[in-house]
Amino acid sequence: MKSVLSKFDVNADHFTNEKAKIAYVYNLTKGKAQGYLEPRYKTLDGVNEFRTADEMIRHLSTIFVDLFKVRNAKLKYRSTESSIKTRQLFSKFYNEFLQLISDACIPEEDYRDDLVDKITLSLQKALMAHKTEFTTYQSLTEYLIGLNQRQRHLREKENLFSNRRRATATVSTAAPTPVASTSAVTGGTLVRSSA
Repeated sequence: MKSVLSKFDVNADHFTNEKAKIAYVYNLTKGKAQGYLEPRYKTLDGVNEFRTADEMIRHLSTIFVDLFKVRNAKLKYRSTESSIKTRQLFSKFYNEFLQLISDACIPEEDYRDDLVDKITLSLQKALMAHKTEFTTYQSLTEYLIGLNQRQRHLREKENLFSNRRRATATVSTAAPTPVASTSAVTGGTLVRSSA
């Protein structure tokens, strides 16, 4: 609903009175949201009618907005659920991490250490082997994105090499095909022939 309030500010000349704002908010809603506004929108007797658009927005917020959003986000942030999954792309994880730190109101000075704690062990080991200390959080994330890409490419190459080696080993260990032979005695000498 922040966009609605911004619209009221930017286009103040279009919303010259509160009735125009109320009508605008009502017309933006559909389905359940409009159903929740209906009993208090333009009542016949004017009793308990919405007096301001802000009142309508607050009413919808009590129904649709998670009142415990920050608390729930903090619980998720602290859990292992917020850590990167083994085969997950770092960039996908990082977008989720950014959303979670925003929702949980995590202080910026915690981003770097928390990010390192939540990445895979292979990324942590590679990061420890890296000699440069990252001076900014941004440089750390850029390095981790590139590192994750390189690790994924190496894994793909290893899998390809491993599959080829297995396929070659399967072919070379296959039992030789028996060759049919016949024996005959010709003039007292045993003669063998292969078919």
